[in-house]
Amino acid sequence: MKKILIILFVFIFSLYLIPSHVFAESNFTTDYAVTYNVLENALTHVTFNITLANKTSQYYASSYSIQVGFKNIENVLASDNGGKITPQISKNDDGNNIEIVFNDRVVGLDKKLSFSISFDTKDIAQKSGKIWDINIPGLSEQKAYNAFNVNVIVPKFLGNPSYIKPDTGKLINNNLIFTKEELGESGISISFGKEQIYNFLKM
Repeated sequence: MKKILIILFVFIFSLYLIPSHVFAESNFTTDYAVTYNVLENALTHVTFNITLANKTSQYYASSYSIQVGFKNIENVLASDNGGKITPQISKNDDGNNIEIVFNDRVVGLDKKLSFSISFDTKDIAQKSGKIWDINIPGLSEQKAYNAFNVNVIVPKFLGNPSYIKPDTGKLINNNLIFTKEELGESGISISFGKEQIYNFLKM
């Protein structure tokens, strides 16, 4: 089942990753730097570093929520320039909803609000013997984002990937970097390991 990520801010905004509402696009620009740090135990630490920029002087973002299509998340943290934020987490049929209320109230044309949301999940990296598969969700509407850059960090012992989609990703110091155009709607798939050894016992 494809994992879905939905983001909402003010009243209004979404990421798929579902098209954003006209209100949000008209009043804010959004820049994302997203890191998926895959650990040796196959847990993935996900960090969203997000910047909202006001396109008008009439509105500001007071809250933000993310509906993530991952059933298993833990260690959820959030903060903005005003300090730590206590996230409200609620499970639902589609995964988990993470909601935050900002400490900062950033008002004024071209003013920016930067904040981060992070969590750990078992649902991105799957390990089966010597085979590792990593799957990152994509974006349904790229024009909703001024920038959306993804950095995937993998354990050194995995070596070079046997498969990368999209194949524009290059492994540099255990990092794979993708832009929103490369991420696309279908997301990122990475595989490590070329063979699987099975032992069969004669009964």
